[in-house]
Amino acid sequence: MRLTPDHASDHTNRSWHVPLLTALVVTGLLRGFVLVWVGGAWRSDGPLALDRDAYRAIAVNLIERNAFSRTSPNRPAESTAFRPPLYPYLLSVLCTGRQVDNLTVAILHWLLGLGTVAASFGLARAWHLSPWPAAAAAMLVGIDPLLLNQSTLVMTETLATFLAASCGLALSTTARRPSVGRHALAGLLLGMAVLCRPTFLIWVAFITCVSLARSEPWKPRLVRTATLLAGVLLLLTPWVVRNQQQLGKPILATTHGGYTLLLGNNPHFYQWLRNPQGTTVWDANELHTTMQAAQTEHIASSSQTHPEVIQDQLCYEEAWQTIQNQPQDFAYSCLIRIARLWTPLPHQVSADESALRSVSRYLIAGWYTALFLATLLGLFWHRHAWLHSPWVWALTLGVSLTLLHTFYWSNIRMRAPMIPFLCCMAVVGITTCGRILHSRRHPQTESNSGETPNAD
Repeated sequence: MRLTPDHASDHTNRSWHVPLLTALVVTGLLRGFVLVWVGGAWRSDGPLALDRDAYRAIAVNLIERNAFSRTSPNRPAESTAFRPPLYPYLLSVLCTGRQVDNLTVAILHWLLGLGTVAASFGLARAWHLSPWPAAAAAMLVGIDPLLLNQSTLVMTETLATFLAASCGLALSTTARRPSVGRHALAGLLLGMAVLCRPTFLIWVAFITCVSLARSEPWKPRLVRTATLLAGVLLLLTPWVVRNQQQLGKPILATTHGGYTLLLGNNPHFYQWLRNPQGTTVWDANELHTTMQAAQTEHIASSSQTHPEVIQDQLCYEEAWQTIQNQPQDFAYSCLIRIARLWTPLPHQVSADESALRSVSRYLIAGWYTALFLATLLGLFWHRHAWLHSPWVWALTLGVSLTLLHTFYWSNIRMRAPMIPFLCCMAVVGITTCGRILHSRRHPQTESNSGETPNAD
């Protein structure tokens, strides 16, 4: 039996470590350069020194006071569930001193980046890509502009993307070789992903439905699905119990949800969407002012409920009130949020953007346009395989992110966990097109091969 070019390469060179090592070296050097020269790993004024989402503050409180809190050191530690726990706990464990230094964060992000490249290589192999195309997909992940930028910030995208790729690889492995142990491992990884970013909860629900719908006897199907969910719950339960004890409510995700729903659904934002008045960046300061005034009054009148829980509830109530009062604006804002999540063009963050930054944004838009087109080719040529692994894991994650951010605030960085899947599907699309062109130019060779590529 004759082999296709890709399969012939596999047959003559079974070694995968050289392509993988090449991907790791190339992306490791680039990411190291970005973390040092852009992130400022050895400087005190670089992006890594910022703490936009209070993850560093929580990690410092864990180190100094063993308290999951975001209050400043000169105030009593007040328990919080405003941010998910995995990333700040990881920072606190790795930092041996009393501070979360930039170099430690840079090393962590560098290692997570390499881990993501390795997991993406394995994920690409699950798409039956041969070693060098798989390495190309992994390198696309490693040099992705969004992931490079987020690696220079003390935020969760780097860890979340690593966990998403690892979950995709674990789920693909369980689909090929199902067992209770592999399902338990996949569940544990999914539980870690939820503790990193609660948006993965929707993906867990989709994965559960896919697992239950498999065409196999009901008993092993139920056992494996239950094992996967047990792995998820094993990691989530301590967080829920802790929140019940310290905040008085069994919070599964965070107390950040109400704010992000209100941020995308409030009269000020709706008004800006209707009439931006020439500004390309919405200023949320007016919303924050009205929020603080309203919440201060409610918190002062309630001494039984944790202030953070009250804030979350008030944000949800105000957001839903706005949605009910302005349904047309809400529908339009949903379209805007979906567009912002999947746009190739990074959003403008400053009204007086420099020419260099503007050019950079449009170059990145070109990158993502090419990536999306190649991904669409892969989806089109293999549309018969959408309900099979690993396609189903990629599509359900994409749908999960889209569903959530249709309602909650969104921007380009929130699609970061999809990048490994997009890059794999893009390379599948390119290689499939290559095979089709080859078969049309050499029909006799292709017909004699006796094999067709399988991307399921």
